Amino acid sequence: MSFISRFRGAHGVFQLLALLESCSDDRRRLIMSQVAVEDRPLAALLKTKVLSCQHVFTWDPRDLEGLFEDIAASPISRIFDFISLTEIYAPRSAAVQWARALEVKLSSEQKSAIASIPAEGYAAFSEAAASAKLLSRIRELERTGAIDLQEIDPPKSMTTTFLGLSRVA
Repeated sequence: MSFISRFRGAHGVFQLLALLESCSDDRRRLIMSQVAVEDRPLAALLKTKVLSCQHVFTWDPRDLEGLFEDIAASPISRIFDFISLTEIYAPRSAAVQWARALEVKLSSEQKSAIASIPAEGYAAFSEAAASAKLLSRIRELERTGAIDLQEIDPPKSMTTTFLGLSRVA
């Protein structure tokens, strides 16, 4: 049984994309190389659709109102994860814009709670886990219409006609 045969169903490509967006870079490369061996056109398609934190933080934060509202409604640990990812992935020129966009949505209690976290952060932060959660949440917000990737980054959008499916999976 080939690796990608389990992803041949109507929503298999969406599941494979979710897997790629939730794993480490090394694992992603391994999976993509296996897919390329078995189905080059599918590998090319996945390469254009897969999100990464490096890519997300190149977007203009003004286009992601729904994402910031969602994060602001999250527990402090998830807000801290997002701030940490911003510090890691946002280009220097855009990091301030990302921080301001989030700060506008946070309550004074949330700001105080975040300020009280020591400079070294907290032990629970995992870059890989935080990245996977953020990318998964972006896809969920796209499915619900809270953000529109067709407007922000059309090649990454899953709402476009994709493999004969005309709606978001």
